Amino acid sequence: MSSTPPSIDDSQVQGLGGPAEQVMLLEPQADEQLSSRLANTDSSGSDTCLPDRNIDTQSVPRSRLVLAASNGHTEIVKQLLDEGVSVHERDPELGKAIQAATMSCHTDTMRLLCEVGASVDDDYPCGDTILHLAAKMGDKELVTLLIKLGAPFLKRNNNNDTPLTYAVVAGSLKMVVCLLEHGADAELSNDEYQRPLFRAVSYGHLRIIETLVKHGWELDGKDEIGRTALCVAASYRHLDIVRYLIDSGVSLEDTMDGMTALHHAALCGYLDITDLLIEKGANIEAVDGDELRTPFYLAIEYCNPLVAKRLLEKGANIAARNSNGYSALHLAASREQCLDMVEFLLEQRADKEDVAADGLTALGIAAAKGHLKTLRLLMVSGARVDSYGGVNSTALHAAARRGQLEVVQALLDGGADIELARNTERPYTALGIAASSGRLDVVKLLLERGADLAARQDQDGFTPLHIACRDDMIDVVKLLLEKGAQVDVLDNDGWTPLHVAARNDNDAIIRLLMEYWADPYITCDDNLTPLAYAVRHDQRLAVKALIECGADCNIGSPGEFTALSLAARHGYSQTLELLIELGANIELLDARGESPLITAANYGHLETAEILLQKGAHVNWEDYDGWTPLAIAARRGYGELVRLLLERGADQSIKKKQGASCSFSVIHRAICVGHVDVVRQLSDATDGQKPPMDTLGRSPLCFAVSHGRQAVVKLLLERESYQASLQDIYGSTPLGIAIRIGYESVARLLFNATKPSLDAEDLLGKSLRWWLSTVATPSMQELFENLEKGADDVGSESDGNDEGGGMRAHCDICLMRIMRDQPRYHCDACLEADFDACVRCIDLGGTCLDVSHELIYYDSSPRKLGIV
Repeated sequence: MSSTPPSIDDSQVQGLGGPAEQVMLLEPQADEQLSSRLANTDSSGSDTCLPDRNIDTQSVPRSRLVLAASNGHTEIVKQLLDEGVSVHERDPELGKAIQAATMSCHTDTMRLLCEVGASVDDDYPCGDTILHLAAKMGDKELVTLLIKLGAPFLKRNNNNDTPLTYAVVAGSLKMVVCLLEHGADAELSNDEYQRPLFRAVSYGHLRIIETLVKHGWELDGKDEIGRTALCVAASYRHLDIVRYLIDSGVSLEDTMDGMTALHHAALCGYLDITDLLIEKGANIEAVDGDELRTPFYLAIEYCNPLVAKRLLEKGANIAARNSNGYSALHLAASREQCLDMVEFLLEQRADKEDVAADGLTALGIAAAKGHLKTLRLLMVSGARVDSYGGVNSTALHAAARRGQLEVVQALLDGGADIELARNTERPYTALGIAASSGRLDVVKLLLERGADLAARQDQDGFTPLHIACRDDMIDVVKLLLEKGAQVDVLDNDGWTPLHVAARNDNDAIIRLLMEYWADPYITCDDNLTPLAYAVRHDQRLAVKALIECGADCNIGSPGEFTALSLAARHGYSQTLELLIELGANIELLDARGESPLITAANYGHLETAEILLQKGAHVNWEDYDGWTPLAIAARRGYGELVRLLLERGADQSIKKKQGASCSFSVIHRAICVGHVDVVRQLSDATDGQKPPMDTLGRSPLCFAVSHGRQAVVKLLLERESYQASLQDIYGSTPLGIAIRIGYESVARLLFNATKPSLDAEDLLGKSLRWWLSTVATPSMQELFENLEKGADDVGSESDGNDEGGGMRAHCDICLMRIMRDQPRYHCDACLEADFDACVRCIDLGGTCLDVSHELIYYDSSPRKLGIV
């Protein structure tokens, strides 16, 4: 308590700066006492830290008032205050005077400071008030004084603690009672987590717990992190509190994150708590929420054999599994520090062959983890080294995959079958697994112990060398080759390791295989060499490595594609450039007579075609069917490619097929499939020239009409050279064709463009009027009746959409359709054996291209009936 300051004569103070310096000289022990008090920590474990500890006390003057208050020299404090020193002055180490007096429990000094205006409700850096500090000191007289002076006893600091909580943590029952008597129980209404009660439980203050319960605190709540009082007491091994709580009716099954009090006791290894909880009826098979761990499982996980044994004695299930499908034995085998627990479980007859959810037994788990001592213990106890566990892999497979060299050696020494394959879709042996995982030391050991280099590892027939190439394990590849692996071994699809490396674009492995004389011309079942496979998948590193190591840059798929054609086919422009740089022949034809440029045109690869043309590719090269790149691009509607080819001088004139009697120009091809933009480009390129004709003398305009391409018809009518009056070899005009086929919109376009006479005859001796009256549809007849009357606005032209959508089986003379059930005449010599004529045209005197040809008559079967 407060002490009376000693009398100070003049000789004691002579030469000193003032009374505060006298204090420091008279009681040097005061600093040590204060430091000891300030070293106390709050309930959260952090320093109370009221003053600012970051201040450099060597450079900041000390406060004489605060030092005097700290030492309880009330008279000196009074003298300093009378001299005008502010009651609020701060010391760099001790804070304010009232704070220092409180920490030192000097009530007289505190009373004096309060009388002259010192605040009792200030918040200090950690949020504590003077009352917090007094409660922590355990001084009832001081606390009573502060409350009388108006100190707020319900105020919380930065850790949400009240003075009552500080008193509980300090274990001061009289202080707790004092605060409760002054109304601290009012904080119950604002404290849903019952902080004082849980602090009392965690610190083991039973009498305080009983006092709090009498004042209204409940035992069945939870604290701010979800703990029950019973779980907290069990975790801190407060046996008397556990018993009190159970006797008070607290539920044994209440949980914190799914864990009961028994879980906590098992986890911590508290046998006495475990016995008490079991005695009181705790459920030994309770599981902790989503993880599904029982108390026994936790006792094993945290290596508490005494608790585990007691739980087993009380009926705990030794085979219980967690949410990952692991039993206690699986778990112990997976942790190197749990060797004793493995031994304990084996002594308790845990099932050694039980299979975890991942398909491994305890032996397999220990092998995968590399726990050699655990592995040997399991083997000595009789665990089967080659057990699949009925699901997946053996221990040897697991160890090989993880690269556990010593474990692999121990398993082989223990009799593990080195050639046993996994029971999976990829039934690799240990060697295949180690090769796939790049476990070089394990591969070396397995080979030394006699593993088969050529063993097939899966349903594809891969060998360990294939696998190492596929998984880019170059060191393993080198080791296998050094040990004699066959470099050109084939899998079930004819793939060599070189194919695999090419597919993976691994140039380093390719060069290594070629050093061992790998054959770059072996073709797989798809007839692809390694180079072709690399090109097909745009693997440029592989392409470069193969060619630089001696592969012919032109050989791709023998008898089918060149390497360059494959690149052109897929539009791999960078690979194509690389091949050309490495010497590939840009004019070399594939099996269909296609040059790389024709192939690029076939698939519409503009950039690829441009590169080939820049490198000198022949723009007018024809394939075996007489198709040029321009004809192909036009037929497929590749407008940009057509423009490029035309700019490079492509010839769009008629090209005959060798040995055939029919031919079409490029523009005819484009019209067939209705590519308007392409037709526009082609017609613009030949505007002013005589339009090209096909074998039957039909102009592009006739073609457009016969195929119902209204938009193309409109386009061509705008060109002067594409005259609507031009006749084919049978004297038919485009208008006559439109009338016979029934394309009304096209017929209206042509009539308005030419204003023809309907009485002019064709070479069959029939006029347009005759055809209108004989074969035209009623609506076509009505249209021309109105057109002849000058009613130009009869009906309306369509928006340019095609009417026909392409030709079906038709008469090559009148171009009318021949239905399946109609008889017809056929010539095997004309138009590549594709000349057909309807009965009407033959009866009118029509013939094929050569009157000397014999026409074959078919009825509706079609069945040959005779020769005309």
